[in-house]
Amino acid sequence: MVRPGIFLRGAASFTVLSLAAGCSLVWDIERADLDPATVNAGDASTEAPAADAKQEVKPAPGCTASGEACADCIASSCCEPYNSCLEDSACNAALVTYDLCAAAAPDGGGSTCAETFGTASAIAQSLVQCAFLSKCSSECSYKRLRSSCDEYCACMQSSCPGAAFTQGTCLESCPLLSTVQLDCRAYHCQFAASDPGTHCPHAEGLKVCP
Repeated sequence: MVRPGIFLRGAASFTVLSLAAGCSLVWDIERADLDPATVNAGDASTEAPAADAKQEVKPAPGCTASGEACADCIASSCCEPYNSCLEDSACNAALVTYDLCAAAAPDGGGSTCAETFGTASAIAQSLVQCAFLSKCSSECSYKRLRSSCDEYCACMQSSCPGAAFTQGTCLESCPLLSTVQLDCRAYHCQFAASDPGTHCPHAEGLKVCP
């Protein structure tokens, strides 16, 4: 005679095993019916991120027409070597020195300034080649290479970095300034390096300068 307890335990074990086998069978059927691509996609925790929105590319210094013959030629024909020079600290410093030298030299006397600038680095030599010896030789002819806006905005970035402008950045706002406005602001920016508290407001156009 079979004891009731033993029969119940055996029945329970049989039931559990049957349920487990049934679940396994159903799972295998479901897995077989699913598209592998769908299964793999479901395993991923998140969907692929959407591509970033395309950002507006703003014109770089020297690549925007300014109304100045040499700077405009640089913008259209020598933009690459010019901007390479701006991005290189040694070449940029040599360019500032060249522009000061060329502005102080009498007409036609800037060749010595250009020769000195061209020996500063390979990047400077590339700009000299484009500006003075090939594409912009007639327009630049040993004149200063930076436009008035490039000079002013470089000064503002260095001496008055917290300045605000009406049209976003300095390079976006500067072309809208009159000659009187730009001359006054650029003049005060030169003094802002040693006394920013007094001259940066003038250079920004908030007080003395229009």
